[in-house]
Amino acid sequence: MVSFSGLPGSRHRNWGGSDDRYGWLRHTGIFNYSQFGDLQKIENLIRLWKARIVTLWFSLELRAVTIPNITYISEESFPLFFSGIEGCEVVAFSTKGHVRYAAERALLKSAVKYAVDHLPLKTIIVYSVCGKDETSLQLFQYAIDNGIRVVIPNNSLRERNRERCSIL
Repeated sequence: MVSFSGLPGSRHRNWGGSDDRYGWLRHTGIFNYSQFGDLQKIENLIRLWKARIVTLWFSLELRAVTIPNITYISEESFPLFFSGIEGCEVVAFSTKGHVRYAAERALLKSAVKYAVDHLPLKTIIVYSVCGKDETSLQLFQYAIDNGIRVVIPNNSLRERNRERCSIL
């Protein structure tokens, strides 16, 4: 997740940083090095490690605000994948690939519950491609019930799917 809100001509100030090639960057999320339950544990750990290295680089070198993108492979993996972000008040979740199947929806709901119960959250940013916000918001009901603000920013896939839903 990268926000381009700092592009020249936007209302937001330029964050700059030590490298002018990335001066447009304002916010970034921990990059998605996807986790898969059928990979060896070491491969998933390496992917998590890579995501955190890239995030540190954006934070330290470019002074960009980074938002952890919550990834996991199972409920048993939550403590490992949530380690290192214990003080975060804002996290990001992606619903892409988690809405179609009941098992994936259940796992995402468990991850949301774990995040709410273990982090001092104020806001969850949701990357959703669902045509109807209600579909995604149902997955975050536990967070909403606990006073967490859930934000679903626009993106091109979401807009396309919204248009498709309005036609039906």
